[in-house]
Amino acid sequence: MGSELGRLLVFGKAPISGQVKTRLIPALGADGAAKLHEELLTICLNKMEKVGNIAVEIWCAPDIDHPCFAAQDRPLFKQEGDDLGEKMAYALESALTRGEQALLLGTDSPALSVEALTAGLACLRSGYDAVIVPAEDGGYVAIGMRKVDRKAFKGIGWGSDKVYAQTIERFEQLGWRWKALDTCWDIDRPEDLKRYEKWKIDRV
Repeated sequence: MGSELGRLLVFGKAPISGQVKTRLIPALGADGAAKLHEELLTICLNKMEKVGNIAVEIWCAPDIDHPCFAAQDRPLFKQEGDDLGEKMAYALESALTRGEQALLLGTDSPALSVEALTAGLACLRSGYDAVIVPAEDGGYVAIGMRKVDRKAFKGIGWGSDKVYAQTIERFEQLGWRWKALDTCWDIDRPEDLKRYEKWKIDRV
């Protein structure tokens, strides 16, 4: 039944000090940034436990061997590619050999809801070629497809505030039918930290 409803692909990096959340290192230090990343990864993976009737895959970097991944009762895959675009395209292509639609999300947006993810897959099942969840900073926090064309990931200024605009421009160039869901916030910059702390308090 999972393959009928689609697949959720969690893109996660191992929480290695100095290699994750690098833009937050000036505020938190390398170890603090890694600790935050691990916290966000845990929140995201716990969220997947609330997803029903949908297959979940964890796409890991730099490999699948880190304890934070090995402890998961989900299929693990290694991210492959030279940049983020290639890695996402490869993962989506792979997942679409196992299901008819796939939605890929990162771990930086704790407020991204299970309802939004299932709504995205529902859009794909209804006939949209692609679905995307914009981020407030000009990027996106999730992207889903029924088919993959690598042009959708080419020439994108990864890490810039143009990522979302450039991606939907690619969708238009491909002639795809696509839909944007509600914008969500993520945690990339020092100014995002206060919002995250408030979000945690509000959940209690």
